[in-house]
Amino acid sequence: MALQDLFNDISLTKDVSVWESDVDSVQENRKRLQLLITYSECKFENVLDRNKSVGRKNNKLSEAILKKACSAKKSECLRLLGQAIGFASPGPTKDSILRLRSERLKEMEMYRESLEDLDEIKNKTSKDNEICRITGKLLESLHQDQGGESFPETGDLMKRHPSFEQFSEALEVKSSRGAGRYMTAARDINPGEIIADETSYVALLDRKYSRDHCDYCLKVTVYAVPCANCSSVVFCSVACRKQATYHAAECMVLDQIFRAETEVWHLALRIIASQPLEYWLNESYKKQADVYSSKDTSTVYNLVTHIGEAETPAPVLMKESLTAVFFLRVLQSSGYFGKKCNKIRLELSKEELMIGTLLLHFMRVVFYNSHEVTELQPETQKVVKVGVCLNPTLALINHSCDPNYARVVNGRRPLAFATRLIKKGEEVQDVYSPTFFMLNRRDRLEITERYNFNCICPACRDDWPTEQNMRNRVEQSESWIGELNDVARLEEHLKQTLSSGLDTSLKEVIDVLIESRIKIKHPNKLVLKAEGLLHSLLWRRYAKNF
Repeated sequence: MALQDLFNDISLTKDVSVWESDVDSVQENRKRLQLLITYSECKFENVLDRNKSVGRKNNKLSEAILKKACSAKKSECLRLLGQAIGFASPGPTKDSILRLRSERLKEMEMYRESLEDLDEIKNKTSKDNEICRITGKLLESLHQDQGGESFPETGDLMKRHPSFEQFSEALEVKSSRGAGRYMTAARDINPGEIIADETSYVALLDRKYSRDHCDYCLKVTVYAVPCANCSSVVFCSVACRKQATYHAAECMVLDQIFRAETEVWHLALRIIASQPLEYWLNESYKKQADVYSSKDTSTVYNLVTHIGEAETPAPVLMKESLTAVFFLRVLQSSGYFGKKCNKIRLELSKEELMIGTLLLHFMRVVFYNSHEVTELQPETQKVVKVGVCLNPTLALINHSCDPNYARVVNGRRPLAFATRLIKKGEEVQDVYSPTFFMLNRRDRLEITERYNFNCICPACRDDWPTEQNMRNRVEQSESWIGELNDVARLEEHLKQTLSSGLDTSLKEVIDVLIESRIKIKHPNKLVLKAEGLLHSLLWRRYAKNF
């Protein structure tokens, strides 16, 4: 059931003054929560009944998938075995499938994963213990043969900022009344240079990827580790499963949460559920730490919310509060506030009201500060959205419809790269909407208004043309590199460089972009095409290598 349908049914049926209030404050939000919790429709008894969940284990389905896996090709077999394990209840059926997959993994020299499957077996035999011993020796031998070889850490490529540890030292943090905190270049930054390396504080997969991506790190799962209690999620390792502390609240009701269409607000539930109740009651997270770190809850708490600043219509404020009440019911049904109660109350305790207020706070945080999680799909070489996340450090970068940096993402870890020469003192800029190159000014304005600002970047101020209306050639008065003075010839030249290897191609594009910044008047289709090509090359270079 979508929450919007419930909202339409109960609107204005009690205490009309609260429903019609457009005052955006903590005090008014508490009134909204206290009113909505009195509606019997807001018990969500049937929706959150974990005994009726579609995420329950199903041994019959598990056995049917296992039968299919036994006749499948090796790569498909591994995927199907993961599904079969996910649907199997703890016991003999699951143990037998774990043994089979462990054997397949060992054949593929995936010894660590093979051992993890053996460790998951509930009733081990002496034979299982012997296989564990042998597989452990094989894993140790493999590590010795590899000699510790690994991809270079990004720390070798980026010297970190002393106070904003996820940013490069090449950036400088400034602030102003209108723009808040923002980032500028402390020195000239070349295109292709890493300017940030961050790990998302919280993340959420799009629903359609929940069967083949890790619910915690959002990476594609070759080796699927299921939840012990539900079949709604998989993880890529036992370590990721342990770190997904939020899942205790969502277990058996994740499908119901998706059907409620809470979208990016779902991240707020995960923020709360990741910590025990006592942590939030302590309130130490409200004080900002001396060093700005994406790992600290205080950093997330103090991100911009625009509470009390924006002109938010009363129905929007009530819809937010209804979503927070739904999240409160999710937490109650999981035993987050203590023992699960058989009788659902139509009032909030002091602690529940506090958590409800916090949910609303973090719902604003994630609405104004979240990013898409994307991945490069190897079959198509296209970058697609697979989820959403909160990057507290990258959230400090302000918007422009003509951004000068872009991200390459590996699960919950984005790397940020300059896509053009950013000169000392110039602001580093992100994009919260399609760029001017893709969408006209009027349509972009409709998007940016949702984030409580009107964009006044040069592309909006001067109404720059979109791609189809831009010139394809460099003006005769402008000096360009050699004879590469039209889009088709530049693209052909850069494509030819790919045959020389990825690093050579990157250098070629970077040289073109540095030269163009000096010689070509912006905006120019040639330059923007080259920036797009640089981003695609950076995806190919770094997507799986960090």
